[in-house]
Amino acid sequence: MEKLTDKQRLYIQLQDLKSHQKVRALLIRTAKNQRKTCRYGVVPDLGRLIYDFRHHHIAYCELRGRKREEIESKTAPDNKADQDYIDRIKRRVTSLWGLSDFGYTLPSRR
Repeated sequence: MEKLTDKQRLYIQLQDLKSHQKVRALLIRTAKNQRKTCRYGVVPDLGRLIYDFRHHHIAYCELRGRKREEIESKTAPDNKADQDYIDRIKRRVTSLWGLSDFGYTLPSRR
């Protein structure tokens, strides 16, 4: 069996991150549909799901080589993303496969 290159390992990790994002998106849609049945329309943990989705999305895109301006072009000044949380996500994704530098990116497919 051949040894995987860093690029192949990162690609596998990004696919795993993307599949988790699909699950998060489904949970968010389900939670939003529950608003009508909840008291005052407040669904527990919906805000946390959206927060996690946003930051994992940013980490995923940055690992693929996108710039922050391309990812979030219309962000309000008082709604900045938590860069420490994004860095922790990127560090976790790259460290699982032994990639030391989370600045390593795949070329984007355009």
